[in-house]
Amino acid sequence: MTDFRKTYAAGRGIAVVFSNLGWGIAAVGLLLAAAGFVQGVMPGLGGSTDAVDLSARIGASMPGLGVAFFGLFSVMMAQQTRAAMDTADMTHRMLEIAARRAADETASAPKPAMSPQAQPEEAMATVEDDDIPAMPTMARPRSPLAAPRAVSPAPKAEAPTRAEPRIIGPVRPSAPAGTRPHPIFSARPPR
Repeated sequence: MTDFRKTYAAGRGIAVVFSNLGWGIAAVGLLLAAAGFVQGVMPGLGGSTDAVDLSARIGASMPGLGVAFFGLFSVMMAQQTRAAMDTADMTHRMLEIAARRAADETASAPKPAMSPQAQPEEAMATVEDDDIPAMPTMARPRSPLAAPRAVSPAPKAEAPTRAEPRIIGPVRPSAPAGTRPHPIFSARPPR
């Protein structure tokens, strides 16, 4: 990736500013937390002449730790922004490489001469690295229920001006007496 180039200069600059500002805020927060822990009171509220216990010291350091965590959150968001821009640049580069490879492969591959009638079947046969089997050109129905029914053409009616939703149910032909039910609807397994 020697020819990798970075874009989004404004976004990267803003991310650097927020990262540096976050590190500064985190440092100030840690100083406030240390001062609160040492004094036992929050900095700026005055000192205490009495003995200070540990819980007061921990409580006094909490605002400083909150400020430090806010600064670290700013650093994290700046890093995430830069990572998103790097991902966008790398994705763009991968698409360029893939397009160049595809163009090179199509230019170097010999094209077989195909007759217009045999074109779809031969085109499906040339794809060898695909793991999905080709669809048959003429699929036949699996059961008599799915067989197309012969319907006499009805006279053409005038189309309505507004298409209304219709529910079209399955076609159920009347079965003559003595026929077996479909295996799905019987309790016995199919033969």
